[in-house]
Amino acid sequence: MKNETIIIGYGNAGRMHGNIFSGKVKVIGVVDTNEAKRQKARQDSFATFESIASIPSVVLTQAAVPSFFWDVCVPDENHFEVVEELLKMGACSILIEKPICLPTQASQMRTLLKAYPQAKVCVEESYLASNVLLKVNEMAKRYSFVRPSIYVEQTKNRMEDIEKGRFIDPELMIFGLEAPHSMTLVMGTGPKRRPAEIKKVVLGDMTLPNSRVLRGQSLGRIDFLTEDGCEVILYTSMEGKIGRPLPEVQSPAAISYKDSRRYRILVLEEKGVMVIGQFEPIPEWERFKGRVLVFSKGRQLEEVVEDSPMNKMVMWAAEFFRGERENPSPPETALSLVEFLGEAVKFSIPIKTYMI
Repeated sequence: MKNETIIIGYGNAGRMHGNIFSGKVKVIGVVDTNEAKRQKARQDSFATFESIASIPSVVLTQAAVPSFFWDVCVPDENHFEVVEELLKMGACSILIEKPICLPTQASQMRTLLKAYPQAKVCVEESYLASNVLLKVNEMAKRYSFVRPSIYVEQTKNRMEDIEKGRFIDPELMIFGLEAPHSMTLVMGTGPKRRPAEIKKVVLGDMTLPNSRVLRGQSLGRIDFLTEDGCEVILYTSMEGKIGRPLPEVQSPAAISYKDSRRYRILVLEEKGVMVIGQFEPIPEWERFKGRVLVFSKGRQLEEVVEDSPMNKMVMWAAEFFRGERENPSPPETALSLVEFLGEAVKFSIPIKTYMI
């Protein structure tokens, strides 16, 4: 049985989902308020609509079949209002791009979802489906890790995009882009790896080439303890400032302006053993290949891993909506993650009016 979907929002996430769905999920329409994005969707052979309310009833009849789901890919700040509209009109299955909502909307979102207990809601937290994460966990088990130190970094240089107004989150600041993925990786390393205590939070301001200063958008670091006592450092930079260069993976010291490279690592260390997971895209490697390395008095293992976590998670969600698997990414977990990141921002500096 093939799923059907309507994609809401046709920016980067919506287009990527559309590509993943090709031949696997039938896209019966795309909703976007932006005419240029609707034109792009039409070029990709999709029917388009200006709003959910404007979708013809003949199309909505297809949304009544059990395998149908709504795919919410609008900007983060619009997630709540779109999900609310869908639930009120009777939506049964909804996939939401991460993060589920803004921290200030978390309580409202939780209350809303409780009012519609029959609805199936899944959050697209890609790295839960990463084969690199699975391999890191396998190595941690092999070397009998109990309470490893954990370091996660997702760094790139997005200053050019930020100059154009993209990737600016007034609430989570820099933590709104990659930190949900990083937190997903931490929680994916064990059953008691939810955050328990924040120790330190650092936020850095970004100065763009045109001299504009964006508060909290350059780099962010959260030091915290998990429920089982693991010390965690979560680091991200959108200015290309690499926090932990690793010679083992031949990382650069920094990623320069207009350089498209990514630096995505998960490191677990205990008892003199270091397990490194490096996620795609790895510079000069073909896409969808990651790797895992183990060091203990020298290199013990290096294994290349086929990895396309977004593709895998989206299809897991489709199977969930068909009733073929448990929810791979429940909304309550996503809400607790957003709330933690919101607390981390408050822990560092008081919330003020966001200014550019």
